[in-house]
Amino acid sequence: MKIVFHENFNRTDYASDGASARGRMESIMKVLVEEGRYEVVLPDPASSRDISRAHSKTHIASIAKDTKLFEMALLAAGGAISASEIAFKEDVDIVAVSAGFDSYKEDVGKKLTTFDFYLIGRLMKKFAKRMGHKRRFAILEDGYYLPDLGKNVLAFCQGFE
Repeated sequence: MKIVFHENFNRTDYASDGASARGRMESIMKVLVEEGRYEVVLPDPASSRDISRAHSKTHIASIAKDTKLFEMALLAAGGAISASEIAFKEDVDIVAVSAGFDSYKEDVGKKLTTFDFYLIGRLMKKFAKRMGHKRRFAILEDGYYLPDLGKNVLAFCQGFE
């Protein structure tokens, strides 16, 4: 399994919300790199054409006013595009997952355990196979309890691979 990641995802100077919290991405990558099973792939920023497929000119212009935010948005979108392109290379059937980790018992959702994230990954893998889809990818969304975020992402990846 491949992890699409860029060192700029560690930046915290582009916004003031939880997604840009200091240490958020580092807590994930530290655990995944230590695991040693995942290849890290560097994404390119999304092009203006790519962004215009999903957003209005007005929205793009409003984000582009903040250069740091716009650059991060292009890179994040490019990461999502890279993940889907990797998945599409070998098979046109695909399952895409938006993986939110804020439902963790110590995070804002207060529901799931680390093992639950493993089970969700495993269920998605089984679903994809049952539907005849050999390729799948997930995109990180949410997750703000940094002490356990890395191990929760790892658990999901282990079930999903």
